[in-house]
Amino acid sequence: MKTEYAQGDLFTMNSFHIHFQPKAQRQQAIIVHWRTPQEGWYKLNTDGASKGNPGISDAGGILRDQFGRVIFAFQEPLGNTINTQAELRAIHRGLQICTDKGLHNIWIKIDAMVIIKLILHLNKVHGISSLHSKVSIRFEPDEL
Repeated sequence: MKTEYAQGDLFTMNSFHIHFQPKAQRQQAIIVHWRTPQEGWYKLNTDGASKGNPGISDAGGILRDQFGRVIFAFQEPLGNTINTQAELRAIHRGLQICTDKGLHNIWIKIDAMVIIKLILHLNKVHGISSLHSKVSIRFEPDEL
């Protein structure tokens, strides 16, 4: 197993005084399952990626209801940025669309625990949840 962590991502975490030890990456594929959200909730799966980190980046996501029906999906080119910014932009854009559509009780599913830690830290220090005060949010990391 090898660990790979971009300098831009480390800089972002360190600038917020968040200490994070990356896990070693898996070398083989594993099977994961998507689970429906609880009744009355929507599940927003998002992801952001950067080729080169920093490099050409994209953000995207999909929102499904409690029956697994797709409510919307999106993809957004971001230009040149780092993984952390791409991941955060995907979440922000997804929540923005939810707010615009009047959707509440959003369960966010992402594959980057470092992003969850960053958001929780920023919320604790700066109260950023007020940005999306019309949306109830629950985070769930991938079970990897």
